[in-house]
Amino acid sequence: MDMNNKKQAGFGVVIVIVAILVVAGLGYVGYRLYEHFSKPAATSNTTSSQANKQTSSQSVIEGETVSSDDNRVSFTLPNGWKLVNKFSSDARKTCVLGAPDQCTLYDTFAPTDFTSNGQWFAIAYQTTLAPKDWAEYPLGSPTNDWRDQSSAKINGYDAFYVVVENNSVRDLNYFIEHNGYIVYMRFREVVKGGNAGAPQDLSRYADGFNQIVNSIKIQ
Repeated sequence: MDMNNKKQAGFGVVIVIVAILVVAGLGYVGYRLYEHFSKPAATSNTTSSQANKQTSSQSVIEGETVSSDDNRVSFTLPNGWKLVNKFSSDARKTCVLGAPDQCTLYDTFAPTDFTSNGQWFAIAYQTTLAPKDWAEYPLGSPTNDWRDQSSAKINGYDAFYVVVENNSVRDLNYFIEHNGYIVYMRFREVVKGGNAGAPQDLSRYADGFNQIVNSIKIQ
């Protein structure tokens, strides 16, 4: 009897040890499975968060709409362009010397990879003058510097286009009129030197500037 009891006790100990090993093994396998499947989820959330941040930061720059104080005039900057300066009402009183009224919009803008300022701008005025007549305020009376003059339609608005070229610069000028407003937009395509600054060819930005001109809205 004693021998049988000892054998049964020995088997009981073995069963307990096996059970412990099985439970431990299942626990280890379960832990490894949890660890394996939880890591991709964390990575996916991080990637999604980064994508959202990129979209948010880009949306601040791309497609920015610029409006006048009275919201009667607006235009949109395309991808790759930025608003540089939006001048205050005091600064706008003299935005065009000799013009009869204060302008309601005076903004400069530029490609995002461009560091200088003042090559591209938009000005909005309330006036009853025709586009070609009003052009004489900022450009002066027509001279031999006026090149490639033409009347046109931009977004259905009457417009006047003139290239001004001299020994210092080549400027593309648009004067767009609608409902008592004139919008003057200028693109300095080429700087030849002299008082205008160091020589540089900016014609590579012409497509972007044309997109801005064609986005103009006047109420």
